[in-house]
Amino acid sequence: MRYRISTSYYRKQTASHLLWMLFLAAAVLVSLYYLFEASTVADFILPVLGVAACSAYFIKLFRHLRLGRQAYPEVELSPEAKTLAVIQGESRVEVDISHILNLKLQFRGKQLEGMQVTTGEGEVVRLEGYEDIAALGEALEQLTPDSNVTRSRLRIR
Repeated sequence: MRYRISTSYYRKQTASHLLWMLFLAAAVLVSLYYLFEASTVADFILPVLGVAACSAYFIKLFRHLRLGRQAYPEVELSPEAKTLAVIQGESRVEVDISHILNLKLQFRGKQLEGMQVTTGEGEVVRLEGYEDIAALGEALEQLTPDSNVTRSRLRIR
């Protein structure tokens, strides 16, 4: 079964990215103003760091928005082979479900909001915003031993 990012989650993330980009553009403009007003070498340090850091993050968000839905990986669960695959573009990473050390299920009320999968190799996969995430969580919970499943009502981040 293949799971894609939901439309509502994609829209929320896009709005959040656009808001951050607006804030970063304002921060770059303020930093540039202080850069041109600087009179000593010490006065140049903070504005230059502000421009560099804000510009780098702005570019990262712009690239993410430009990719659109392709920026979010698809998840494929194969109950027969007991594997969980994360697919993004041409790359595919498969996790054997028997190697899952911990599966944290994050609930808001009675609705599953997200999951965090920790493997034996130390990899952490955060899954949120997918269509039919409840079915994905239920299937993963059935395939994972009960001792490795944690249910939480707190935010996992």
